[in-house]
Amino acid sequence: MARDQHYFVRGKFGIDDTTTSEKSFELESLEEAGLLQQWQIPKDRGRAYASISGDYDPIHMSRLAAKAFGFKRDIAHGVGVMAQAIDRASALLDAAALTGTGQLDAIIKGPIFLDSEVSLKHKPEQAPGRFDLYCDDNPRPNLCIAVTSAAQ
Repeated sequence: MARDQHYFVRGKFGIDDTTTSEKSFELESLEEAGLLQQWQIPKDRGRAYASISGDYDPIHMSRLAAKAFGFKRDIAHGVGVMAQAIDRASALLDAAALTGTGQLDAIIKGPIFLDSEVSLKHKPEQAPGRFDLYCDDNPRPNLCIAVTSAAQ
């Protein structure tokens, strides 16, 4: 059964289920996932990404503006960090999943701050195409990603 496609929707959504009025979409938790890679999100990432994407949202450009909108500090564009994570994990993914026949599910669960270190974690024996990204010392994932081929 195919799932409805949702793009940048905040809140609860998912497969229609007649037993509940609303169902939240989640990805299976990765238990005791191992570190795949770590890298630094540079403090000028917001401006660099904006020059490519045209998204000049001030929360990605200025600590002061981000604080005015309720964030601890300026944050990275989630889609840009997601693309970087997939690129860093691409050697582990089925080639079909990386082409037009694949499916990407991602949930941004928290802000990924500029000038921070991120850790990409993975547990291939549990879920080959599932990755979680953590920002600094946050014990919960900030970004959850699942990449699958259409055949799965």
